[in-house]
Amino acid sequence: MSHFTVAVITPNLNSVEDLLAPFQENNMGNCPEEYLAFFDVEEEYQRSYESESTEYIQMEDGRLVSPYDSGFYVTSFETMMTTLEALTHLKRIQIPHREKYPTFDDYMMQYVGYNAKDQKTGKWGYWENPNAKWDWWEVRGRWSDMLLLRSGEQASAAPIKDIFFIE
Repeated sequence: MSHFTVAVITPNLNSVEDLLAPFQENNMGNCPEEYLAFFDVEEEYQRSYESESTEYIQMEDGRLVSPYDSGFYVTSFETMMTTLEALTHLKRIQIPHREKYPTFDDYMMQYVGYNAKDQKTGKWGYWENPNAKWDWWEVRGRWSDMLLLRSGEQASAAPIKDIFFIE
């Protein structure tokens, strides 16, 4: 993630929020609806559901576990490193998504992690601002007092005529 200092030129500080609203991410769920577009993921995930699989390791007792199961973590006390080591004598099995999840909706909720289809569109996907440029801002925020004024003082906000620019 990058962080930038941005100048917003406005007649008064009360309009900053209105000027920045068209560029807000929807990461907090409070982006004004008129700036959002729905991104439908059904086609992409339908292909995955139909053609891809997940790898499992079959244990001696027949249980199928993820190759990332905590039981496969091994810590070396010499190096203080933890590595993932599935026992080589165990069988690795690929289970197609369409076999593990009875329906595409089950797959979307249990494997992909969606809670439900979008209420407005009736599809799987998410709302996002295609023009998003920021996720958080604050006047005088992260880097306050970065403007050098003609008077020699520093400020976070000032009329343009009072800001010292290198000529």
